[in-house]
Amino acid sequence: MPLIDRYNGLLIYDARETNYRVLDGKEVLEVFSEATGALVFRFSAYYNPLQFLTLDSKEKAIQRILARALDYVRGKINTGALNDEMQHFVFSRKELVSEAPPPSITLPFSRA
Repeated sequence: MPLIDRYNGLLIYDARETNYRVLDGKEVLEVFSEATGALVFRFSAYYNPLQFLTLDSKEKAIQRILARALDYVRGKINTGALNDEMQHFVFSRKELVSEAPPPSITLPFSRA
């Protein structure tokens, strides 16, 4: 599970499995306490997988979905809504095939 963000004492991981398929139509983020390592909540970002079937770069589109879901998860953390949730995200085809680079989701610096 790759770490995608460290935010307010919480670690946000992309729970994508090794047998991941775009056709599943969801990205799952798991949020853990940095202090205890305990799972705090899970967030499932659903999208319409049919929009991805004809895209050349599905991973670029997934990065756009993850960026929007990450913003939503940070908002949940800020408001203290630390409960499991599922949310549907709607994207236009124009958004998904845009020539603009996708939002960059980089791993936080680790001092290990």
